[in-house]
Amino acid sequence: MSTHSDFILTPIASIINDAAHSCSLLSNGMSSYPLGEYLLQSIFLKMTGAQEQKFKCVVWELATVDYIYRYNLLREGLRGGECSSYEDKNKIFVSLCNFINSKHNFAIKNYDALINTAKDSIEKFHSTFSHLLGQSLNTFHQFVNQLAKASKEEEQNKFIKNPKNLFDAGVQLSGNIGIVSDIYRMLWEHRNRCAHNLQSYQDNQPSFSELNKPKYKYYNYLIFFYILILIDYKLIEYFKKFLEITEKVV
Repeated sequence: MSTHSDFILTPIASIINDAAHSCSLLSNGMSSYPLGEYLLQSIFLKMTGAQEQKFKCVVWELATVDYIYRYNLLREGLRGGECSSYEDKNKIFVSLCNFINSKHNFAIKNYDALINTAKDSIEKFHSTFSHLLGQSLNTFHQFVNQLAKASKEEEQNKFIKNPKNLFDAGVQLSGNIGIVSDIYRMLWEHRNRCAHNLQSYQDNQPSFSELNKPKYKYYNYLIFFYILILIDYKLIEYFKKFLEITEKVV
């Protein structure tokens, strides 16, 4: 097993589970409200940071065994991005899939288990932080239900089932709710604002017309956490297969 294996195979859902345990003794009263955004933002940054590092580790693992990939990577000057945007992550994931499929046909079979495990983690987290999250859980359930409905439609069954995409960034959730790429874009922009402390000197607030768009209904930490966890679970399943192929059995 490689140096990075334990890290890559550790679900980032463990971050919100640890946060829930660590903060379980906090008061549910008004005295804890000032902690809300500080705690949620810290957890969010820890999750996005861990996932970005995972993808960078996958690049290293691939380059170790796939010499063509390593040649192309070095020729491009190691330009892999920060691994924070969907495009960066998906490019690495597609390379991982290409390597696996060149050796063995592989597809995840039990998606329902992954989805339910992710959902359970979010609901457990909410049970600890519900007083800080308002109506976020209702919106989260609406999102999950819409996503499940879209994924069951034959022509849109790509969110996590397409082996060439972490999720289909263009999948339409419902009539005027928007597409997953819009929601991931909001996640990525919030990551940038938090990571670079942009709010300290930039107003950078969306206009009222922008806020009125249906997608802003899903500007929600629980949904952001859920998307990150789903991406993570899919990466883990494929990395397990990668280790099996390269004779590093988990």
